[in-house]
Amino acid sequence: MGRFGLLFRWRAARRAERWRVMATALALALAAGGARAEALEHVNLATAGISLFNYLPATLAERIGAFREQGLEVSIKDFQGGQKSIESLVGGTVDFAVATYDNAIFLQTKGIAIVNVVLINRSLGGVIAISAKRRAGFRSAADLKGALFGVSSPGSATNRMLNVYLIKNGLKPTDVSVQGIGGGAGAVAVIQSGRLDGFVHSEPVVSQALKGGQMSILVDARTEEGMNSLYGGYLAVTTVLTTPAVIKNRPEVVQRFVNAMVSTLKWMRSTPPDEIMSRIPTGFFGNDSQMYRSNLVDQLPVYSTDGQLTLEPIERTLKSMYLEGALRPGQAVDLARTFDNSFAQRANP
Repeated sequence: MGRFGLLFRWRAARRAERWRVMATALALALAAGGARAEALEHVNLATAGISLFNYLPATLAERIGAFREQGLEVSIKDFQGGQKSIESLVGGTVDFAVATYDNAIFLQTKGIAIVNVVLINRSLGGVIAISAKRRAGFRSAADLKGALFGVSSPGSATNRMLNVYLIKNGLKPTDVSVQGIGGGAGAVAVIQSGRLDGFVHSEPVVSQALKGGQMSILVDARTEEGMNSLYGGYLAVTTVLTTPAVIKNRPEVVQRFVNAMVSTLKWMRSTPPDEIMSRIPTGFFGNDSQMYRSNLVDQLPVYSTDGQLTLEPIERTLKSMYLEGALRPGQAVDLARTFDNSFAQRANP
């Protein structure tokens, strides 16, 4: 073989070697990526109307990468009402649920244990509104007898908010009827259909539903004044709940989930509204992003700054449950078993 033939073979061998090196590097990179993906711990989270502001931190935790930073892959299962999400938690089909604190108290009286591990907000951000027809002849709460109210679902936090108002004004919850309307655009459509005498809901449903002028606000618990009027102050409202079994069997996963939620709450408080808006799915806005932004700015102060649960709003929540009849007078509740603050404490440096 001549000199040029040897040179050709040498160059061909070098090219083949380079291809082998590149192929090996690519295979290692893919394997490393696969290993990282496999290292993500999968958990299921239940919500009930994902576009509502009460669930926004869960959406943002996923959108800003807070879950992934904690090594979690979170599947969000969105239900039509809070009762369904709690049923899924108790039934073991999800590991966590974003729901209201009082679920833990109520279920304890039924012999079922669930535990609050993160406080998301201190107010439902709810509004009780009545139709223009009802408002025209409204002199007192007694005029609401026989009315049909739309709530997110029967037995939900919005339903219980209505019950508190009725009882504080000398009525019984059975003096009105309730209809579950879910959340999002579907709820707005039912409210604006004219079939209801009133509704109780939270943002962004409230502002969208009020735009047509068919409904007007009776009680506005989006404000501190409204919360003081209805409950005597802020409550322990939206939280992350889990079960004693998950805490026992997967404590490191609980800690990582709490870390992600707390870091997201802190991010929300330190981030300009326009940046927060850029991380929110556009489907949440309806057709009015400016109204949504305005509502978001109003809602931000009621979100927790550190995710920790404190006794004063918890006791106020318990008091409201006695008032509305969710608990019988004298019915004992062990509050210490309804929440575990240790995870949120560790999440705060």
